[in-house]
Amino acid sequence: MAGRGLAPGVRYAGPTLSQPELRACLQQERSINDAVLALDREEQDLASAGARVNEYSQRSVDDYNRRVETFNARAQEANAMVARFNHYCANRAYYESDMRSVESELGIRR
Repeated sequence: MAGRGLAPGVRYAGPTLSQPELRACLQQERSINDAVLALDREEQDLASAGARVNEYSQRSVDDYNRRVETFNARAQEANAMVARFNHYCANRAYYESDMRSVESELGIRR
């Protein structure tokens, strides 16, 4: 996560992420990573499919265009996920002990 981890004994004047908020942010981060990996695979598939489109067949072109539209919609969803993450999670301070606790609970090793 891109926020600032605060060492034990350090107090931060601004708001910090609580454990439930950290949990939600880490789950969002995991979802974003999964979405990006899926988009990367789909983009490779689209590139391969694009090379096989029969430009003289309206059906072939329409099928490919539908796949592109679906891909674009998924990319927009992933971008919205990133925007929400950036708004609620990124660059927010948290206590390192809270992060270690939540990571342990979620089975995350860094």
